[in-house]
Amino acid sequence: TGDSVNAVTQDVTLASTGVDGTTITWNSDTPRVIANNGTVTRPANSAGDASVTLTATITKGGVTETKVFVVKVLKQSQTDAEAVSNAKVVLEIGYATGDSINAVTQSVMLPTMGADGATITWNSDTPSVIRNDGTVTRPANSAGDASVTLTATITKGNETTTKVFVVKVLKQSQTDVEAVTNAKAALEIGYATGDSVNAVTQDVTLASTG
Repeated sequence: TGDSVNAVTQDVTLASTGVDGTTITWNSDTPRVIANNGTVTRPANSAGDASVTLTATITKGGVTETKVFVVKVLKQSQTDAEAVSNAKVVLEIGYATGDSINAVTQSVMLPTMGADGATITWNSDTPSVIRNDGTVTRPANSAGDASVTLTATITKGNETTTKVFVVKVLKQSQTDVEAVTNAKAALEIGYATGDSVNAVTQDVTLASTG
């Protein structure tokens, strides 16, 4: 009930006898979907609907004719496992204009809803740099760039999977305080050959830039 030539979801009846004493045999070009006896196995959701050609051979005595039917068998409803798998494939982090996975300077968008009704939660291994909500705090210039691992947990029903992203958050631009501190640490007086801080006999070099 409810099925038709363009929407098959259950077994079909393939008559073995016809009117006027004829006999009928059937051949399916896709027996894994519709067997020759009419048993239907619907394709997985990910495989899509299936078009199946059924050929009836009608016989009486020495006379034979064929009749062809093309029917559509509808794919199965999507399982939670398929939904989670699909959501994982298409899941991506959203970046601000100019940013990328290898050059993050602003907060990132971490989706909480995925494809096919999946939900997503996030965990950062370095929340001081990227929080679980995507807020970014760039490292100080002296600390260098930071590599952060973000793990997305994708769930629908009882099915769960994860997807991992490793992103690089760029260090902040150097502040004047950091520049002066670095210059102080590196600053030395230049001495002539043989001279030293405790034995100066010639002109010394006093740097004007650090």
